[in-house]
Amino acid sequence: MKKRKLLCLLLALALVGTLLAGCTTPSESSTKPLESSKPVESSKPAESTPPSEAPGPEGKRVLGIMMSLSDPTWIFLNGVFEEKFTAAGFKYDAVSGENDPLVQIEQIENAIVQKYDMILVIPLTGEALADACQRAMDAGIFVYSFINNSVNNHVYRTVDAAYSGEVAVQYGVEEWALKHFANAANGSINTVLIGNDADAHTKARYVAAQEKLKEYPQLNVLSIEAVEPSSTAGQALAENLLTIHSGKEINLWIVLDSAQATGVNAAVMAENSGVKNIADVGMVSNALNAEAAGLIKASLNNESIYRVCAASGGDTQKNVQEIVNQSVAYFKGEKVQDFSPVNVDLVTPENLSNFGF
Repeated sequence: MKKRKLLCLLLALALVGTLLAGCTTPSESSTKPLESSKPVESSKPAESTPPSEAPGPEGKRVLGIMMSLSDPTWIFLNGVFEEKFTAAGFKYDAVSGENDPLVQIEQIENAIVQKYDMILVIPLTGEALADACQRAMDAGIFVYSFINNSVNNHVYRTVDAAYSGEVAVQYGVEEWALKHFANAANGSINTVLIGNDADAHTKARYVAAQEKLKEYPQLNVLSIEAVEPSSTAGQALAENLLTIHSGKEINLWIVLDSAQATGVNAAVMAENSGVKNIADVGMVSNALNAEAAGLIKASLNNESIYRVCAASGGDTQKNVQEIVNQSVAYFKGEKVQDFSPVNVDLVTPENLSNFGF
């Protein structure tokens, strides 16, 4: 059970990393505590659309339920939520889920009791929150699920998993490999794909990436591997693949998880890796964070193989603004789509500054 919970946490944090690109200095956030109260089940019927008399967002109370509020990533994100929801006329509060689904469930129940108009929840594990979110919807609360799917919600915003896998391959091949190896012959670019298929999201990304590889005849796909989303697993696998394919230089590493990518980079850059020419080796991954940005920048001097990034979420400010815009539309009585995909942007050493790095 503990191992499963740890894996869920790793997967959740990995997905978070893919979405929170463009983060700069964290800003202070509102963490007003809610009064504790016993969970109650509302008897109010579900409302598929907001009341027609609702004039808009002015004065509507929003509760942001974060995974945590104890590290810079969440502090920054919550600060952006507070700033933009407040600017749109909402009253925004936030609570920390303390990296515990049971805590988040209690916070949803408290929001029902305290009659919040909207819950913005970033579930640690979506399925665990499904029933609580349904009770909130039954109570007439607008439920917006971000990053991980709470199953029951009015809007779910995250990356389109399959699309992110396709774009990672596209950027790695077209924006680095085919530019570095100009006029490459068919089957001349030795390639490895690493991902994981532990849940529906990562499996969809992994499968889509495999299909996308077939569009590039210049690639010689040596190995397609699924391992857990950790730097340790990524490094161990890369070391093994470097040994297996020691007679061939692996030119392109397509690594679909940010933690895995860190491990792969460490393995390839090691003195005993057997790599003959780092300049002829490149890697693409999905997540942009401070560590990834540093590696991308270092690739200019061949001190890293992380050449390009398919950053899901793009600019955090714009991403959050879209969430606020959808919320405003809902409270104006307008129809909003139940699924809202984020952008997947190309990041290179040259445009890192556009993402706050």
